Amino acid sequence: MINKVCSAMLDNWRIRTRELSNKLGLSRGLVQSILTEQLGTKCISVKFCPKTADSQAETLLAAARDLLQCAGQDANYMKTLITGDESWVYGYDPETKAQ
Repeated sequence: MINKVCSAMLDNWRIRTRELSNKLGLSRGLVQSILTEQLGTKCISVKFCPKTADSQAETLLAAARDLLQCAGQDANYMKTLITGDESWVYGYDPETKAQ
């Protein structure tokens, strides 16, 4: 049963426990215990999965094509790129009652 659940998870890693139990004909509790205890997986909320809009995807694709075109024309182009992380850090200083 563990191999069945594992192979079904490899086919679609975003499948829900209920869908997996219906697909395999097993109880939801058994599937849940196999996933957590045997396979060591964790449930992650969908709201934490990154989503991109179609316009964002098109913009990223166009930028990637431009980079590939420039890299194909100039052999030293990749050495001139500066990369960074898009992490945003917000500073928050709460006001005290005295302020």
